[in-house]
Amino acid sequence: MTPTILNLDALRAPSRKVLFLGGEFELGYIPAGASIPVIEGYNRLLEKQTRDMGEVTPEAEAAYRESHSQEIEDMNIGFVSDFCSFWDPSFTREKIAKEATVPMVDAFFTEIVRALLTNASADQGEGAAGSKKN
Repeated sequence: MTPTILNLDALRAPSRKVLFLGGEFELGYIPAGASIPVIEGYNRLLEKQTRDMGEVTPEAEAAYRESHSQEIEDMNIGFVSDFCSFWDPSFTREKIAKEATVPMVDAFFTEIVRALLTNASADQGEGAAGSKKN
């Protein structure tokens, strides 16, 4: 009888990299050690923003962004730093705040969130269970 091997490597997303401040960071396959702290921090941020807004409407969100722009940018820098420092500890909040522009930070933050959501929602059922090895 041939044993069935569950190929969990089939769940590994294809590589997708981003260049940021001279570093190269993986956005396709994101290990749990990098994703879990960022996801937990992002969830805390969303909960705080929802609580502070009082209501979730486009108008309330726009007013919140306007009145909390510095706080939001600081949080984005923190998320990007947490993510980058998983691979390269020199990517501190201070370095990113000093060397990156706001559009760079915002774009990278958006790409990190998109990658985490894409990886979490990917159809991961096929391929993993169907592999057999003799």
